[in-house]
Amino acid sequence: MSDDLTLRTLIIAIVVLLLVVIWLVLRRPRPLRLLEENALRPGIHLFTSERCKGCDELRRSLVDALGPDSYTEHPELHERELFASAGVDMIPVVVTVTEGERPRMWKDMPPRRVLERASQHR
Repeated sequence: MSDDLTLRTLIIAIVVLLLVVIWLVLRRPRPLRLLEENALRPGIHLFTSERCKGCDELRRSLVDALGPDSYTEHPELHERELFASAGVDMIPVVVTVTEGERPRMWKDMPPRRVLERASQHR
């Protein structure tokens, strides 16, 4: 009887642990997509527009994470050609460009490690 209870407890613990691991993996931020090589220089690029609802929040998050000079902002009104050549089709997005890797597009705030790696290549 005691062995049966121990086995059931062990199985339940393993299942719970597996569910927690799956939840953590799925919760981790991922880029929307990898972009083709483009005209963007290595670093962090924030694509914005004047009527963008989430731009201010994303801008503040970048400043809080790495400082005011940590990224380059690209307003749609002044840089439409860059939007097209970079493959940006929504706003706001952050594009991280690290040397030797394809540019990555993020709809939300990228993980800090990604930002730090991209900011080192500025």
